[in-house]
Amino acid sequence: MKKALSLFLAFILLFSNAGFTLATHYCGGEALMSRIVVGSEPIGCGMPGMDESDSAGKDTHSKTTPCCENHYQPIEVEDEFHPSKILQLSIQADFITAFVPVFLFFPRYPEQEEPRYAHYSPPLLLRDLPVLHQVFLI
Repeated sequence: MKKALSLFLAFILLFSNAGFTLATHYCGGEALMSRIVVGSEPIGCGMPGMDESDSAGKDTHSKTTPCCENHYQPIEVEDEFHPSKILQLSIQADFITAFVPVFLFFPRYPEQEEPRYAHYSPPLLLRDLPVLHQVFLI
């Protein structure tokens, strides 16, 4: 169990420092897909001319914005550890009003009834069928 936990934590550490990026593809202002990629790998919806920022055959004064765009958000790990933030406790009134009736007034283990079949004895055999048919397990 300890080996599995240590391997799991080692993989988390390895993958958190690998430089992954959350890439989200927006088409027409709506998010269509999100992927976790390495670096800034382009993703697209397959529409033609997605990367072109202006149309090629028109005059240079009117620039059109593309209908699709990609946003990249790098996944980073904080290297600084602040134990004072973790140890702060804030007890709220809602928590106390829920904790008292649930954990103090309800029984922890419900009373269990003894099953009805606990003292059941099977009926006696009229004839011993394996001996009658001479069937024995060896």
